[in-house]
Amino acid sequence: EALLGVHSKLDGHKLLDAKGKEYRVMVEYAPFQKVPRKRVIDRREGTIEKDADFIAFAEGLEKLRSTKVESAEVWLEKREQEEAAAKALKVA
Repeated sequence: EALLGVHSKLDGHKLLDAKGKEYRVMVEYAPFQKVPRKRVIDRREGTIEKDADFIAFAEGLEKLRSTKVESAEVWLEKREQEEAAAKALKVA
């Protein structure tokens, strides 16, 4: 009975926000009105640092971060020199 009263009073009612924008309230019935149970504790939570696959993955990332990568300009200059040398060999 209380639900029907709330539904009839609020459904379609207009509300204003701080900026003056108007919103229309929609009240709907919840098909499943039970409260969720307590959260199930995951035994694996907090154990990723001990996982061998994760450790190998993290070490691989560290190796990639520690390697020096030449700048795009240096790489482009080397590439242009290689192309010029290849053209010189074709012509000769």
